Amino acid sequence: MTRSFAPGLSIALAVLIAALLLAFTVGRYPAGLGDLFSFIINRLTGHAPAVAPAAVDVLLHVRGPRVLAAVMVGAALAVAGTAFQGLFRNPLVSPDLLGASSGAALGAVLGIYFSLGVLMIEVCAFIGGLLAVGSSI
Repeated sequence: MTRSFAPGLSIALAVLIAALLLAFTVGRYPAGLGDLFSFIINRLTGHAPAVAPAAVDVLLHVRGPRVLAAVMVGAALAVAGTAFQGLFRNPLVSPDLLGASSGAALGAVLGIYFSLGVLMIEVCAFIGGLLAVGSSI
């Protein structure tokens, strides 16, 4: 019996597109679907935007990078989870198995304790997770 992944993939893509549209249109500054589609079409055709300059700034400089970062982080977490599942041949594996969560938490706490900036706290958490996984192998 062979299983097709097409229905699951199409549902996942539909949910992703709906979430992207929602993320681009919901926020403090109102930018509806019409503004979003007009902005996209005008950017693709090379015409001047037909929406308010403030809406262009919000869509391009505020919501755009955040939505793109959220999609990339989600994809990276999905790849990491799949790699863990394949490595340990266990569909219920978690980052706690190798201590990655605990090491990252320790790194973040140390960064916060030493009053580092947000970026350095993230770097400390990443290094802490790497050290924890490296020491358990």
